[in-house]
Amino acid sequence: MFLIKRALALGCVLVITLWCLGADALDTDSWSDTINNAEFTQATGDLVAAEKLLQRAERQATSPYTKFATARLLGYLYRRQNRVQLALMELKRCLEMEHTYEYLGGAGTEDELAALYDKIGQTGDADSMRKAAKDSEQHHANDVRLCTPYITSLQDTIRRRWTPPAKKDAERIGQHWQTVCNWIVDRSGHFSSIHISQSSGDKTLDNAALAALRKIAFSPSPLPKNGPEYVEIQFSFTYNVLGPND
Repeated sequence: MFLIKRALALGCVLVITLWCLGADALDTDSWSDTINNAEFTQATGDLVAAEKLLQRAERQATSPYTKFATARLLGYLYRRQNRVQLALMELKRCLEMEHTYEYLGGAGTEDELAALYDKIGQTGDADSMRKAAKDSEQHHANDVRLCTPYITSLQDTIRRRWTPPAKKDAERIGQHWQTVCNWIVDRSGHFSSIHISQSSGDKTLDNAALAALRKIAFSPSPLPKNGPEYVEIQFSFTYNVLGPND
């Protein structure tokens, strides 16, 4: 997992996670809508309904990326519920897809599996996954280096498009919310599969993050010529309510 962190005005922070992909990433709006509703529902505490929505998204997913992203979110949900075997099953599916579609690699699946194996005492499997994670990081290091200037430019564009809703009433001072969005950028700079991978639990804040990305549709420049064909980008939109002395 490769992180670039930048602080914005008004107590808002963007965190960028970058890993490299590369194939047809188109999906339908219905898949994205279902994923967004599932993550909002999970953030509000209804994990049973969230699971049903993610299972619906699983049926709606048509591309390797959308199938991969759905399995990843199901794995995270099962991990949260402490349903370790189901979490392992979904994240193993992700790893199998990474092996089938090489461009899906670099998403940190091995680290997630290592943590789950540690939890159930399978230290040998955990160590194997940690070694695989290091190998994957080294394999994708050049793509990350090539894409870093591109990501910095894209961050500036999103910052100009993002309008955080006002949440500065006295009762909320010191609180914060976070919306995490993922999407695909192709070689030409076109965005697809925009979805929420972690909801703030506040629809207004989630929608503001999505609106910023949908206003852009295309990034300010294409991907680097020598870089990957596709890149998956993850932005964390963090809303901090600051007091007058902050």
